[in-house]
Amino acid sequence: MRDTNKNYFMVGYARQDAKGLAESITNSVKQVGFSKSVAEKHSYGVLERTNAPGVLIESGNINNPKNALIISNSTFIRRIVDGINNYIKK
Repeated sequence: MRDTNKNYFMVGYARQDAKGLAESITNSVKQVGFSKSVAEKHSYGVLERTNAPGVLIESGNINNPKNALIISNSTFIRRIVDGINNYIKK
């Protein structure tokens, strides 16, 4: 379990074909206020069993006031969508 006081954004992927998608999303949200934004490989069963590139987004903890402010902002959501669109357009 991650520390709820940390200000981080993580996109997890299980299959190598999803790494580019995870990196595109993390790159899009780097400027919204998280102290750390990373794409990490994990053994998520739900992602390993899919036929398409898939990711899980961990956008911090709403118990952390700074994270709650970031993730409730429409700019943050737009940045995630931009990251997905940038990946698709490649």
